[in-house]
Amino acid sequence: MKNKSSLSFFLLMPAIFLNTLNSFTFDKKTAVSDFTTSAIFTQAYSENDLSQPTNSPQSDSIWTYIARPTNTPDRLAHGVVYDPIGDMIYMFGGTPTGQAGSNVDLCQEYDPINDTWIDKALMPTAKAWIQGAIVRRKIYVVGGYNNECSAINENACYDIATNTW
Repeated sequence: MKNKSSLSFFLLMPAIFLNTLNSFTFDKKTAVSDFTTSAIFTQAYSENDLSQPTNSPQSDSIWTYIARPTNTPDRLAHGVVYDPIGDMIYMFGGTPTGQAGSNVDLCQEYDPINDTWIDKALMPTAKAWIQGAIVRRKIYVVGGYNNECSAINENACYDIATNTW
């Protein structure tokens, strides 16, 4: 059996691996996220007994890549949140290079059922090194760093229902 700490490592590693966001391969998808990255998973099946699902993902489960956002750069230091009502994952901001002037104002929605990304309304300010929280279908992004590498005191709220910041 593989080392069981591999799942914990994946969920806690920094979000710099944006486009290596992975999913467990299962039959009924459910998305979950922590503060740094997201994983899509459902019932896990042991390789030794495919007839009985386990209660939680196992380290011997098969991982597969999900679709990459189209026409956007790979990036790090972005925010990711999960909307449990709409069953979607939102990714926003970040920087392709980690260098001054490279922050993006992108906001994108991932559909785990169809494995597709949709571009959403742009953030008011391109920023990176950000986190987000979702409350009642609104995404709150507090602070961050602008393209001059300065911490900014700008807070933004994205309304999922109206696709506006």
